[in-house]
Formats: sequence, structure tokens, C-alpha cells
Amino acid sequence: MKKIEIDKKNFLEICNINHGVYHPLKNFMNKEDIMSVSSEMKMKNGIFFPLPIYLIINNKFEKKCAEKNTIKIYYKNQRVCDFLIEKIFKLTLNEKRQLGKLIYKTTSKKHPGYLFFLNENGTYLSGKITNFNKNSIKKINFSMPTKIRDKLKHFKKVAGFHTRNIPHRGHEWIHSLGKKKCNNILIQPIVGHFKSGEYSEEAIIKANKTLVVKKNKLFKNKKLLPKYYFSFINLQPKYAGPREALFHALIRKNYGCTHFLVGRDHAGYKNFYRKYDSQKLCKKYEKKLNIKIIKFISPKICLVCKSITNDKCKCDSRLKKLIDINGSEIRNLIKEKKEIPNYLIDKELFKNINIKKLLH
Repeated sequence: MKKIEIDKKNFLEICNINHGVYHPLKNFMNKEDIMSVSSEMKMKNGIFFPLPIYLIINNKFEKKCAEKNTIKIYYKNQRVCDFLIEKIFKLTLNEKRQLGKLIYKTTSKKHPGYLFFLNENGTYLSGKITNFNKNSIKKINFSMPTKIRDKLKHFKKVAGFHTRNIPHRGHEWIHSLGKKKCNNILIQPIVGHFKSGEYSEEAIIKANKTLVVKKNKLFKNKKLLPKYYFSFINLQPKYAGPREALFHALIRKNYGCTHFLVGRDHAGYKNFYRKYDSQKLCKKYEKKLNIKIIKFISPKICLVCKSITNDKCKCDSRLKKLIDINGSEIRNLIKEKKEIPNYLIDKELFKNINIKKLLH
């Protein structure tokens, strides 16, 4: 059996498909499915799916794949799985431009997701994952959907919260909204891939875990199960805005959530998508997702009383001093080693984090 080596992005896709994170997707898509999902958000068999999921390998392995129906896939010299090849295909540059425009709603090379998709060069394989090596997943932070669903199955309602950040006070306001609506919330940061200047994986995990522990201590009745839960998803962000928000909602359903919180520019990048477009698209496809979407007006901070609200501040409605809480500005304060006001972020969340490893 021929061996091929893959990169981290493809390794994560294998792990997520194999463990049901992307359900109802069970196999890597062929060219027809990629085209159909990109244009109509459904596979050729009619099943709804918001983003194309594919396996792409280095062109130097194409000949090996053509010679065998089944290959062994390796990541960092460790066997990941066997792969039953159904089809081998290519995407031309023109096809990728067309598909990229459908997925990302842009052809600008300033968009990191579109640019990555356009420049991703290789041979595509569709087919089935078999004989998955459970030891290979120990290389990464990974939460098994079956285990998380088992923890949450006793509850009628659970809100899922997606993040790539250390939580600031605006995030905590959103958490409170999710808990108010559902009584239980799963805080689930995305880990695995980060751009320069973003929080490190270690920092995101530790800060969000600290927050969950702190919030659960507020519940004095020890007979009650925790209201806040923590896990993570490990995948490469695409910055595909509304399309990716659908994808994130589908993933949270697979982890046992009944509701999903969608923010003002969920999975967006700079100004490529309009404010609240992600909420609108998720509400439109709510039935197909089979998860309730919680939309909300973005929380703001009152510069007068330092409280968080998404409406008029109660301290004095005549004073128009509400401003957005900007996560980038908080990261800039960290870079410049400046003091972060406590009304912007809970400093306790930093106490167990190595400051040198806070940012990439």
C-alpha cells in the first residue's frame, strides 16, 4: 500500500470527518459535490451543506494515488488512516476563481480565505477514511462530539458560543444572553490555526477554561450541574463570513447544542461582509441546520458608567457614549504592554497564562 504525507489542514479535516464533527458529511467531496455545495449549498444527493470539504495532496503523490485504490495517509511521519480513493481530480485556476467568488463573495486577493483557496495547489482526492489511527489525534487539542453530547444530553436547551479570542466583557455579555435563553452554554473556541498577532492556542484555551470555572463557582447548589461547559473545535478558519457561520452552527448541533449564538460579523474579515449578514443567512437556513439561531445587536460599552449593553445605557439615556468593544484594540494594548482596564476584560483570565506565549 502506497504512503503519502499530508499537511495539518488536511489532517484536521480527516479527524473532523472521521469523528462526526462535520455530520452529515461522511466522506471527502468529489468535484461534482464541491461545485454543487459552492453554488447551491447542497451536495449532489440533495443534502444541505454550506462549505466544500476536500482532501488535497501534493502533486508529487498523484502518480502513487493513480496506481492504487487504497493508500496510507501520514501526518508528521505517523500513520493517520487508510484512504479508499474514489476519484482523483484537479481544479483549474479559472474554476477556483469561480468557486472562490461563490464561497467568499469576493475575488479580492486581500481576503485571506479566498487567497489561500486560490493558491492551494495540488491534486484532489474524494473517498472514504478507513482504519483511523486513534493515536494520531493525540497530537492535537480535540474534543470528541460523542463525549460532549453525552454531557449535554440531559438538557432541553444548550447555547453554543464560538470564539477565536480571550473573552472580553462583551463576550461575557453574550454568554449571559445565551444562558438566559437556554440556561446552559457551551463555550467552544476554535483552535489549530492562527494568524500573526492573534492570541495563541494556549492562551485561548486557558482563558476560556478559567472563565468557565469562575462562572460555575457562582452556582452554590452543588447538586446542580454546571451551567457553563467548555470544549474546543480544531480546524482552519476560512473567514467566509455568512457561509462559515452556517458551518459553525452545523458543527455545534453535532456537539449537542440546541441553539447557536451568531455575532455581528461572525467568521468575517475586515469589511468584506455587511454587518449582521451572518445572522440573516443563519436565520434563513435555520430549519435546514436543525438548530435555533440566537441573533442579537452587538454589545457596546458605556464610557460613562463602564457597563455593557446593546441598547441605551441605563445610567443616562441622554448621554450617547456607547462604543463598540474592539478585540483588536485590546490585543494592541497587550502588544504595547499597556494596562487593560478591568471594565474591558477580566484580568483574572490572564493569571495562569505565560505572557510571552499570549500572542503569536
